[in-house]
Amino acid sequence: MKISALIILWILISFNYSQAKTQLNTQCQKNESNGNVSGVNSNELFTIASVSKVFTTHWAVAKLSPKYRFQNKIHITPISKNIYDVHIEGDKFPYFDRIMFQFLAGELNKLGVKQINFLTYDENFEYASIVRTNKKLAHQYNDQDEKEIMQEMRKDVTTINANMVTLSARALALEKMIIPKSVSLTVGDIHFLAKKNFQPAGNTTSYLFESSELFRTLKEMNRNSHNFAADKIYEKLSEVENYRDFLMTRIKVTPAEISFFNGSGYPIENSEGKFYNKASCQAVVEMMHDLRKTLTMMQFNFQDVMAVAGKDAESDGASTVSQIYGNQLTSGALIAKTGTVADTITLAGLIITNEENIFFHTSYRYNGTDSDKDQAYFNIRSWINSILKKGGTDNNLGSYVPRAFFPFDSESGLKKIEPLTLP
Repeated sequence: MKISALIILWILISFNYSQAKTQLNTQCQKNESNGNVSGVNSNELFTIASVSKVFTTHWAVAKLSPKYRFQNKIHITPISKNIYDVHIEGDKFPYFDRIMFQFLAGELNKLGVKQINFLTYDENFEYASIVRTNKKLAHQYNDQDEKEIMQEMRKDVTTINANMVTLSARALALEKMIIPKSVSLTVGDIHFLAKKNFQPAGNTTSYLFESSELFRTLKEMNRNSHNFAADKIYEKLSEVENYRDFLMTRIKVTPAEISFFNGSGYPIENSEGKFYNKASCQAVVEMMHDLRKTLTMMQFNFQDVMAVAGKDAESDGASTVSQIYGNQLTSGALIAKTGTVADTITLAGLIITNEENIFFHTSYRYNGTDSDKDQAYFNIRSWINSILKKGGTDNNLGSYVPRAFFPFDSESGLKKIEPLTLP
């Protein structure tokens, strides 16, 4: 009995010690039916990690609209018989990858363009053979410079028909598009050409080459927690507006409740140290409430741009939300964005119950070990599960059908840009 008592005491001490190394930063919520935010440390500033991507989503939806299409421009100049120069004027579309390039090759073939002398691109053109699952781009803080773009495009030209049969089948199945199973493209040279240095010739013809709609890019960005995509969208929006100025016009928070450096939440590091995006719990919750209201006004839903636990397209793979917080209770009832950086675990989103829809944000600090990280995940799961058990989940998103991501659709093909005519 004495030994048993000592064992029990040791277990209790160990458990309490473990708990002490995993501490709640903040936790708050707001019922959709009323305007009050309640919780712990609601107005204090904490690192929000990849929850930053929801702020980026909010900004993009409000300023560009869910139906926005990134508008790359393709400038084609005849050089001699059957030989052309092609220049790509980019629009910071983050998911311009090999399959987008293959689709472009097919569109060029339709115009008779099969032999290219110079293929050039400007500073707003983003490219990587594989973007979505490239760990360096998706989950770190990296960018493709002009040389890397050149190298990857040159490589992809040499294997332009690789997996075209599979791509053709997927385009038909997912987008009801008929694209060729093979293309023909040879390129003399590929290199960077700054936007200011590109001068169209008198016989240059220009075309729009658009992405699929923005809400699909945002959904994919949030599903996979894609840093590169979030940062490029943030950069694009920052060209015309300061983020803090935008947010102050949308939600009732003080400037002291937000501190942003990029769109992804990955830390910025320089000689002065590391800097993390931070926000108060109230700012996160109020922003999400405004995001949903804005989406509804535009005839879209929260789940159109956010990951839904247990309801991801199989071809895309499970979202970070499904991987960490997916279970029978949360499936179709939790629409959220995960965040993990340094010593912080965060989660923010919408909990759907029979009684109420609840916007929430929660954040834990842990000491850096895997066991303490798991404890933080466990604490958040337990809290969400308790809300779902209390409110019931009969009215969750059982009818929600996920749509697999594709960087282009049936409206993306080359469209001639007619020259302006002065009166």
